[in-house]
Amino acid sequence: RSDELADEQANATRFGLVISTLQDIVTTIDSDAAKEEIAIAQFQAWCDAGTKGLTESAAAAKDNSEKAFVQIRELTATIATLQSEATSLNADIKDLQDAQDQLSN
Repeated sequence: RSDELADEQANATRFGLVISTLQDIVTTIDSDAAKEEIAIAQFQAWCDAGTKGLTESAAAAKDNSEKAFVQIRELTATIATLQSEATSLNADIKDLQDAQDQLSN
């Protein structure tokens, strides 16, 4: 009977060790899961901040692009006007030179 009792105690000890090991594993898994949840939340916050920054940058770039397009159109019109005025002034200069040449002759 003492052999049976010793075997039962040995089995109980082994089962106790297995249960203890399994409890340690569960505790580790729970701890790792909590750390993962924190890491995921931090990563999500980082992604959200990056997305917000990129969205704002894209909106600013679009606004700047639209302003630049308007400015290019305005400057192109100014160039056309100045070219027309320069052509007119060159014609006036030629007419004045021709008149001066006729008076000189």
